[in-house]
Amino acid sequence: MKATARIFPTFAFALLFACQTGFCATYHVAPHGSDRAGNGSEEQPWQTLQHAANRVRAGDTVYVQDGNYAPFHITRSGKPQQRIAFVAKSHDVVVNGAESFDNRLAAVSILASYITLEGFTVQVGASTRSRKSRGIRVSGVPNKHVHDVHIRSNQVGNAGWVGITTSYAENVVIEKNRIWGSKDQHGIYVANSADNPVIRDNVSFDNRQAGIQINADPELPGDGIISGAVVSGNILYRNGTGGSAALNLASIRNSRIYNNLIYNNFSQGMASWDDEAGTKYGCKNNLYMHNTIVMPPGARHTVSFRHGSTGNVLKNNILFHLGGNDSISVDKSSLPGMESDHNLVTTLEIASGGLLSMDWWRDTTGLDKNSMIGDPEQTFSDLSKDDYTLRQGSLAIDKGADLSFAVTHDIIGVPRPQGSAYDMGAYEYPAPSSDKSVTHGVIPAAK
Repeated sequence: MKATARIFPTFAFALLFACQTGFCATYHVAPHGSDRAGNGSEEQPWQTLQHAANRVRAGDTVYVQDGNYAPFHITRSGKPQQRIAFVAKSHDVVVNGAESFDNRLAAVSILASYITLEGFTVQVGASTRSRKSRGIRVSGVPNKHVHDVHIRSNQVGNAGWVGITTSYAENVVIEKNRIWGSKDQHGIYVANSADNPVIRDNVSFDNRQAGIQINADPELPGDGIISGAVVSGNILYRNGTGGSAALNLASIRNSRIYNNLIYNNFSQGMASWDDEAGTKYGCKNNLYMHNTIVMPPGARHTVSFRHGSTGNVLKNNILFHLGGNDSISVDKSSLPGMESDHNLVTTLEIASGGLLSMDWWRDTTGLDKNSMIGDPEQTFSDLSKDDYTLRQGSLAIDKGADLSFAVTHDIIGVPRPQGSAYDMGAYEYPAPSSDKSVTHGVIPAAK
């Protein structure tokens, strides 16, 4: 499978997590080290990640040398200016399997705040979905949320349940990760009532349910709402054989979803709804901007709004269905306060399932006055090769609207706008001829 993506940065071993106050230590872990005889120095490293996790204090950084490691858990927190960081030398640092810790099965469990986990390959190795194993887990509890955990540039494969999951975790950052092969549910799953998650520049594919799910879980303790989410620059493909949308959103508010590329998924492209908890828990007052979503024949909705998902803004997107189903589907309870315009679409649908003409949709809803019907073959550089950059002459070029929240760059970092106005979709035209505008095949093979 091929996709255009921002290339992950190489690992820089400058102290990016520098301690600003107090004493901070640097430790090392290597397969040839010793927990008993080593002191954690580069010359005498420790052997296990668990030993390092048991020793670190706020401000410490643990550098991990290439090799295979057992699962581990982190329960000691850093501080706002003194994060605890675990940094892998390369993706040849591999955590294998999963351990049962506090009745949860995971390869890496983080039950603490101000932690950074960077550069690991986590190979859970589940062959079926019979056990709820997780790759990387970040978890608080209803009356004590964890805060500011950063999960960056990791590769997570073949979890029995979810690749990267968070619960009751505020201000979590999940970025530049690659997640594949979750046997039961999602690639990334942000759960429970915890605000301000940032999910950006990840690649998530071949997961049974969603590539990314954010669900505030209204039936569980908490207010049942996630506010202030940012979902940007993600690439999601071949997800959803179990029925979920590739980007599945339940009970989120005042959030921004932009510059995402979603294609060749099996069920829906992007769904916004209430998790069946009632219309007061619909997804409300969110901005959906500059996304490219292309659904294959046989799939369901490209984008849907259900169950009181009101006050949303849907602008500057390319929303294509290659099999004749709808680009935009909105039920009656979600129409109030909706703004939809400057989108490039193929078809539209009323909630009962009937396909509509653009004129009927405009006259009935007052929406999409400046949206257009587009031809996928004439929009993208090479649809047959999953190249979703814009081709010369595309209707998407210079047809986007100025937005109250400016999307200043596209999915690969090209400044917006390049022409007289913003382009629709995740890519701005023309992409410069540089390493940033790599064509397809940049995602490495799964380990």
